[in-house]
Amino acid sequence: MTAAARCRHPARPGQTGAGSLPVLLLLLLGLLLFLLHSQQALIGRTRRVALEVRGASAHEAAEAGLAWAVAHLNHPGGLDGNGRAPSEADLSDPAAALALLPARERLLNWPTPAAPLPRHDNAALACVDGEHDWICRWATSLTVAATPPSPTGSALAPADGRPHAGWTLQLQAGPASGTLTLRVAACSHASDDCGTDPAGDDFVPEARRRVSTTLTLLADVAHLPDAALAAGGLVVLGSGSRVIQGEAGQTGASVESGAEIVQATGSSVQGLPGRPAGDSVQADIAALRNPAARWWHHFHATPDLLRSLPSLRHVACPEGGCTGAHLKAAVADGSRVLWVDGSLQLDGGRWGSAERPLLLIVDGATRLRGPVEADGWLITASLDWQADALDAARARWLGAISSWGEARLDGSLDLVHRPSTLARLRGAVGTWTVLPGSWRDHGP
Repeated sequence: MTAAARCRHPARPGQTGAGSLPVLLLLLLGLLLFLLHSQQALIGRTRRVALEVRGASAHEAAEAGLAWAVAHLNHPGGLDGNGRAPSEADLSDPAAALALLPARERLLNWPTPAAPLPRHDNAALACVDGEHDWICRWATSLTVAATPPSPTGSALAPADGRPHAGWTLQLQAGPASGTLTLRVAACSHASDDCGTDPAGDDFVPEARRRVSTTLTLLADVAHLPDAALAAGGLVVLGSGSRVIQGEAGQTGASVESGAEIVQATGSSVQGLPGRPAGDSVQADIAALRNPAARWWHHFHATPDLLRSLPSLRHVACPEGGCTGAHLKAAVADGSRVLWVDGSLQLDGGRWGSAERPLLLIVDGATRLRGPVEADGWLITASLDWQADALDAARARWLGAISSWGEARLDGSLDLVHRPSTLARLRGAVGTWTVLPGSWRDHGP
């Protein structure tokens, strides 16, 4: 065979590769299944970490709700509609200032002296985590539970699309008389249903946490004054002054003193109808000469303990003492339990109301001048009240006045004992404290 013949052979068919493609796809699918299987532990761990983060967020929100409730129940000032302390703009706006109420007045009612009851049957407050603080909303009804505001729907919250933790607060009657049960339900995503969504296999449920604790009241009003005026020292009733036991059913005298009571011509002490006139004035009562015993009788606390309570608003006085301007600034945020660190002089003005009377504790002497009108209880080291006899409107104090020392009243003025007004001071003075061992974690 020649070389040319050996080089001649038939042409081979072309290679298209169609048979190798399925094999390659099967290899890739097997590799994918292997990778998924090998990463199964990492996926499960990542999911568990996400749940733990949500659980920690709900737990911290629940603890924050408890802390918020205790702090604001003991805050003397009022809160606005978002559960926040008022701004300077709120304090300068009379309409906004009138809407400010302390948390304890929004949440509690005192139908009897020893039994505080919640005003709301369900959650009274709902809050969501904002950019800098909690954004809250009060319940609009005593029977309908509050729901947290939408974080993205509020100008105070960041519109970042992230879930924001939230909680709701509910108060219930406690296990013993005079106690409250505080319940907080929190979730890692604030919404009406706490972010649950049964649809979708990949959905990670939002975490919930429910905690509770028992609160008890420390050093509140234990006994209201029985007399319109009770003084440890000399009492002088000048011409034109009137002291009146103003409501039926009272048993005490109108004026009580630990020393002598001097009544000038033209003064008047009015007791209850049908009682002897001598019962309206009682002098030389030895118990009134002991301020420490009187503090304990009224508050079951020493003055040092009462002074240290966070529920009282302290008014710092300059060297010459406080005036009506200092007092007006102190009550602008809704405070109505005031401790004046010094002496006080009021030249007229309207202070307190029958619905929201003041408890005014003055370290030093109190001087009242002009047409003063007030509702509440004044406790002072001594009293000097002088009203102009020529004023058309009489100065008037509705409630009671207690003086550790002397008390002098002179001019066109009325001191009227009003137990119904004083009864509204119950629960406004003391501090709510957590009962040791009462904290409970009820789980999700």
